[in-house]
Amino acid sequence: MNINQRLWIPLHLAIYAIVIALTLPLSAQDQEEPEKKANPELGHTQCFLEPLKKKVYLGEPIYLYVTLINRMTLGGKPRTMNANSDLNPSASLNIQFYSQDEPHNVRRFIFEPEQDATLLQKYNIILDYGEYWNYPVTVCASPATISGFIVDKPGRYVFSGGLQIVIDGRMAQFVFPPCEVEILPPPDDEVALYDSLCYPETALALQQPGRAQDAVIEDLRKLLAERPDSLYAPHLHFTVSAYAFLKGDNQDALEQITQALNAGDGSIPRECMLYQRAQINIKLGDIESVVRDLHTIQLINPKSHFVTPEDLFSKKYLMLDAENAIINDMWPLYEP
Repeated sequence: MNINQRLWIPLHLAIYAIVIALTLPLSAQDQEEPEKKANPELGHTQCFLEPLKKKVYLGEPIYLYVTLINRMTLGGKPRTMNANSDLNPSASLNIQFYSQDEPHNVRRFIFEPEQDATLLQKYNIILDYGEYWNYPVTVCASPATISGFIVDKPGRYVFSGGLQIVIDGRMAQFVFPPCEVEILPPPDDEVALYDSLCYPETALALQQPGRAQDAVIEDLRKLLAERPDSLYAPHLHFTVSAYAFLKGDNQDALEQITQALNAGDGSIPRECMLYQRAQINIKLGDIESVVRDLHTIQLINPKSHFVTPEDLFSKKYLMLDAENAIINDMWPLYEP
């Protein structure tokens, strides 16, 4: 696997994972929320799932943030949390959902990471009392539906699940409180474009551009040319940009991600797009833009996993100003 592919691992699912939803109902036992093991040191530490948008149109990827807030105490006093997150969702993250119209038909996501599981990153998380850490999970593709999208009918959907994470050397298990996302039918003037997206290989491309077929990307480019103002356009630009970057066409990748950012409709986590643009600009030699975008991520979300100390790409350019980043040899530059 080349360096470009390694760099993109954090982005889609913050880890290039494809999400598959099983449509078989869970057993009654599975549907019950597991009890969290008592650990008095955790205090009122919170871990929850939160949608980027509470209303999403059919065909749009659903972005869910996994958030951890430190409420640990020791002897009644606030204390610092030292946690280790293995961003391998197949091992540590469980998400399930159901439609409010079919509350007994609970479907569970199964995450299938990239073949080289060693590329999935582990993060050491240090949080003072009251601080938080989060990362976005992308939910889009499923081979279990005809359209290829994990949710293919309008309605109100309830998402829940849980996270296992190591805190101070001990495994802690959290159960997510339910959160709701309303899936809307496409507006009348978007129906034709939505229908053009309803193929498993297209949904897969939106979830995981690294596995997109050339023909699918060409189709997305045609749709963008025909409907540049479509509500789906930011997602298509985002996908085409990631694909172009992986193919080494950095200028096209930059143009596509810039258009996605300019749309500014809030349908994609802005930190994901800024991180994507920063990695493109390092290939183009625009160090000043790299530093600016990474600092913007810090302003948007100071505890985003994209700017943790364990992310060497971010660490280097957040530590150094634009001039020093060019001449400094403490950290290897990411060269094509």
